Amino acid sequence: MECKTFHHWLRTRDGNKQDSPEEMAHQKDCSDCQQLYTLDTRAEQGVALAFASHELPRDLAAKIDRCLDLERPPSQQFFTGDKGNAAKNSGG
Repeated sequence: MECKTFHHWLRTRDGNKQDSPEEMAHQKDCSDCQQLYTLDTRAEQGVALAFASHELPRDLAAKIDRCLDLERPPSQQFFTGDKGNAAKNSGG
C-alpha cells in the first residue's frame, strides 16, 4: 500500500467502525504513517471527550451563586434579589 492511499483512508475513516486490516498492516510497517495514525487517533479521542456529556452536581448553581455573593462588595449585594440581604444592606 502507498502512503497516499493510507492518508486518504485516514482522512475518510469512520472512527466508530473497526479499522481496516490492510491499512493497519501498512501503518505498522511505515513509521511516518504510524505516527500520523497515532496523532489522528488521539485527536479523535480528544474531540469525542470534549463533546461527551457530563452530569453536573445538582447544587452547582447554588454554590456558584454563593461564591459570587461572597465576592461582591456589600453595596452590590443589594441587587442579588435576596430580601434578607437587602434589608441588612439598607439599614432596615
